[in-house]
Amino acid sequence: MRKMFAVLSAVIIMITVALPKAAAAGLKEISQNMPFRMTVLGDSIAAGYGLDGHDRSKEPCYECASYANTLAQKYGLTAGESYINDAVSGATTSDLITQIGSKSVNSHIKNCDTIIISIGGNDLLAVLWSAIESQVDIPEGTESFEEVVSSMNPMQLIALAKNISESVPTAVSGFESNFKTLMGKIRAANPEALVIVQTIYNPFESFEQIEALQRISADALGSMNKVITDNAGSLKYTVCDVAATLAGKANETTNIRNMDIHPNAEGHRIISELLDSEITSHTFTTWVINDESSVSDNEKAEKKRTALLIFGFFFMLIILVTIMFLNAMHKLKDQ
Repeated sequence: MRKMFAVLSAVIIMITVALPKAAAAGLKEISQNMPFRMTVLGDSIAAGYGLDGHDRSKEPCYECASYANTLAQKYGLTAGESYINDAVSGATTSDLITQIGSKSVNSHIKNCDTIIISIGGNDLLAVLWSAIESQVDIPEGTESFEEVVSSMNPMQLIALAKNISESVPTAVSGFESNFKTLMGKIRAANPEALVIVQTIYNPFESFEQIEALQRISADALGSMNKVITDNAGSLKYTVCDVAATLAGKANETTNIRNMDIHPNAEGHRIISELLDSEITSHTFTTWVINDESSVSDNEKAEKKRTALLIFGFFFMLIILVTIMFLNAMHKLKDQ
């Protein structure tokens, strides 16, 4: 019986040595400074709202010149396959938490090596819309905050500024709580991916209709961006400081002159360059199947020999285990 165990141990050792060689014979490791699979999450900024070719009813938009599409094209990623854009116009942090709970989006997060996130602006805009609704009736279908504010009289504007000022602290607090929950869930789904979170730029910096709005939005977004930057280390993500880069350039990089807070083509170009600089500073690795057309006849023959050897080992192992089992049963029977 001891001899049988010795033989069995030898077989197991040989299989353990042979299996990695067989795996290596069929796969090869590739490393590069570009992602192999990228997922984009967030709001209308990430979705490309306001750009030529974007249609909110047909999101995701893979045709417009958004920063996400620009990066995917540069990295040679295929829309809907190696590059997924799950951004939704109007999404808040709460909406994104719900979204990543879905099977499909959660799968996209798990099966990528790079995740880019733009979120938070609508958390503040929700407060602004609520304040406006307390002062005026908003026509159905209205999407532009600035358009409504421009039509308000001085007394309404004063009351609006007061209402916004009182509501913003609650919005910031809610954002902080939701943001931490959101990032925790993303990291739980994919602990290894490069996760990049953009800071929130201020499109109201040159909005002169309500002078107080410039100050309130600057303070609120400053607090929200502090939440983003302060938690990067503990929640394991990288910050892309879009807010600092676009500061003082709202008229040139957004559609604010047309009463639209979203980045224009120039804004998306700048954001894509910022993200690209961060992404390409990292190394991404994957395993791919060797192209048989590039393998020599000797290598192919060696692979076949390895496969046959492993098969033989497993066959011998099955026979040995069977013999041991029968031997044990025979002894029990004799007793």
